[in-house]
This record gives sequence, C-alpha cells and structure tokens, in this order.
Amino acid sequence: MGRQPGRHRSGGTTNTLRGPVATRAALSGSANKKMTDMLRLTEDNLDGVDMRALQPGTTVVVETRHSRYRFFILIDPPAVLVKGGGMFPDHTVVRLVGATAGGSAVKMGWILIGFRIEMQLGSVCIRSSPVRSVKVENTPPSIWQISDDDVVN
Repeated sequence: MGRQPGRHRSGGTTNTLRGPVATRAALSGSANKKMTDMLRLTEDNLDGVDMRALQPGTTVVVETRHSRYRFFILIDPPAVLVKGGGMFPDHTVVRLVGATAGGSAVKMGWILIGFRIEMQLGSVCIRSSPVRSVKVENTPPSIWQISDDDVVN
C-alpha cells in the first residue's frame, strides 16, 4: 500500500496534515526549520525594506554574511541595478524577487534582515547569503518637496 497524499509518516505513527499549514509536531528536522522560516515571512514586524515602495533613483546598500551589494532603484520597481558580491562585479540589471529563507517561500519585493535576497538574471535565479544590514542611502527629491526658492526663472 503506497503513501496517501497529505500524510506524513514519522516514528511508526501517521499524522494527517490538513490544509496548507502543518503543525510543527508533524514535521521533523530541516522541514520544521523551513516551515518556521516560511511562517516568519508572513510576520509584519520584520526588519527590512520594501523595495517596491522606494522611488526610482534611490540607492540601497546591503551587507550580507559574505558580500556587500549596492542596489539602485530603476523606473520599473522589480528592476534594479546591482553591483557587488561574486556574481555582480559590474553594474547589472536584475529583477529583485524578494526575501527568502532558502525554500520556495518568498516575501515579494522585500529585503529582510536574516533572509537571503533572491534575484533573477534572465532565467537564472541568484540567492545571496543571509542579510546582516540594509541601509537606504539616498532618496531622490520628490517634485512635491520642491520649494519656490528652488525654481529658477
């Protein structure tokens, strides 16, 4: 008799996993860690930056465990210019997918402390080492912030 879908066998007992979220008791080892990381991605109080909310021209500097990246926000929000790490010695346009714990769950458009940055260059998926810090370095002036003194006649 084969395994039935939605069932997980552990230690001689069978636990039925119902719905999209399984209990931690039904998971083991690395599966438990992946589930915990996936659930953390749904929290609202994580430290990081929603790159989609930044204006074009904004620069974001990210320190990961092994590298430093500099992102420049382009006109199309998921498209960024990136330089840094072993993969990007020169400025390269990539699609910033978001923050991931390394599995398939992604918080779209975000860079989060403790998570990896997932980027796409054509059909190639690139993941950084875990993020240690994120700094929004400069924000371009908004047309709504220009005063009359800035206007030249």
